[in-house]
Amino acid sequence: MFQSLSEVREITYWWANDYNELRPHDALGDLTPADYMTRYTRKSTYEMST
Repeated sequence: MFQSLSEVREITYWWANDYNELRPHDALGDLTPADYMTRYTRKSTYEMST
């Protein structure tokens, strides 16, 4: 199925990235994490330090 362990790692990395960051989540009101952060952090008065 796979040619090497590095191929498995590469495919797994991109799958996890898509699953965790690009797909909508029920817990976030069917928004992606990026959309959720954009929508709800604008209302926040919290500032991150640099």
